[in-house]
Amino acid sequence: STDEEGGAGEDRDDTFGEDGDAEEPLKDVAQRIQKTVRDTVSSTGLALDPGSVALGAVLTGCDRNDADEGEPRTVSCEARFYSPVANGRYVDLVYENHCRVRQSFTERDSYMWVRKGGVGFENPRGQAQEDERDSYSLAWRTRFQRAGFEKLFELDYNEFRKKNKVKTTVATNAVLSGVGEHLFGVEGVLSNRKVFGLLVRCAGLGQHQEHNGWPIAVMRRRFKCAKGEQDTDTEAIAGERGEEPSMGSCCVM
Repeated sequence: STDEEGGAGEDRDDTFGEDGDAEEPLKDVAQRIQKTVRDTVSSTGLALDPGSVALGAVLTGCDRNDADEGEPRTVSCEARFYSPVANGRYVDLVYENHCRVRQSFTERDSYMWVRKGGVGFENPRGQAQEDERDSYSLAWRTRFQRAGFEKLFELDYNEFRKKNKVKTTVATNAVLSGVGEHLFGVEGVLSNRKVFGLLVRCAGLGQHQEHNGWPIAVMRRRFKCAKGEQDTDTEAIAGERGEEPSMGSCCVM
């Protein structure tokens, strides 16, 4: 993970890559994330300095498994975004994207979850923590829900299902408006489309060469911009032109 100044620590290997592969410092990823946040904020009607808002996007953990297949097999990121109106609130984000095509079957899943937090805030969705040995026996979706997270998007692929092998879901308007109110103090400061775009950019969607832009395509169809917001918010993400998720080199019938 990154240190407080976003640079590489002296005693840690804050880079990606294995066995002599090209390595990229985590600070470079963090800087790209903050740029996309700046661009997104610039496309809104907020009377806030985009650069100052972007400083609240902090990459708290990241791991990438490169397999020399054109995109990484697995990307796992954790991030925190602090309220730009200094209300003591923040949200934590968890993002994972996995795509691996084997000879006999394909592994494909992706998700992003968000949890509200901050000074004087008690998450009503959180439950008492189970014994650690019990928690790992639960499905990851159940663990997130019990820890107070809400879903931003999910890709569930099972090639052995007879129907609907690929299932995708995106956050509801209620979830997005609730996050917007949590961060900005009042509801409706940003459209749900911009709230969604801001959150997925904070977590680093598309910043690791993964072809996982389908949530952006769904967002642009389902959520509309508010008055004063621009339609285009930032640079393109691989796979964002269609709502059909990338499946690597496999063919989904």
